[in-house]
Amino acid sequence: MKINTISCKNISLSFDNKNIINDFNEVFEINTLSAIKGLNGTGKSSLLKLITGLNSNYSGNIFYDDKNINQFSSREISNCVSYVGTRNHFTFPISVAELLNTGRYNYQNIFGKISESDHQNILTIVEEIGIMDLYTKNVQNLSDGELQQVMIALALVRDTSFIILDEPTSFLDYKNREKIWNLLVALKNKGKGIIIASHDIFEIEKYADRITELK
Repeated sequence: MKINTISCKNISLSFDNKNIINDFNEVFEINTLSAIKGLNGTGKSSLLKLITGLNSNYSGNIFYDDKNINQFSSREISNCVSYVGTRNHFTFPISVAELLNTGRYNYQNIFGKISESDHQNILTIVEEIGIMDLYTKNVQNLSDGELQQVMIALALVRDTSFIILDEPTSFLDYKNREKIWNLLVALKNKGKGIIIASHDIFEIEKYADRITELK
């Protein structure tokens, strides 16, 4: 399911009687790298979870194109947006190949298998991102930078219009931060809508097309 915009209309969120987000309005578009900046505790991560359907406890409206997110099933939402969290931990052994196959879960046949074309597409994504050397490795043995690349590859395998990332370069060294940002810019140039929450003002001002601040 392809969408072109995600619109936030008068979004407010409270937690324990404290306002986290107050009357937020913004439109996010494909072909754009959008950044949400703000100090810790200003609601950046919470906002990302709202627009990916992970939290419905808010006031206001969120639209995918002109359709309210409340009209989408969780499966439909997962076909529109992919979410990459701050840090990803796996408590069970799984190879990168097996993990990437799960990205086509919504398209498996009745036997729980992905198609050969899906498999070839996964290999193409792995080659384009440059992680073929990680393909057979256990995700538990990857560095933070390697795992972040794998999680972005997983988002690409899912083939959603938007990829939404929470602090994607936290805990990474300079070389890996540059690699992640350059990858995201390349994906934006290929038509993806990239939405990032970050407190790193220098990086988002360098790479983002559009910056929104939460206070």
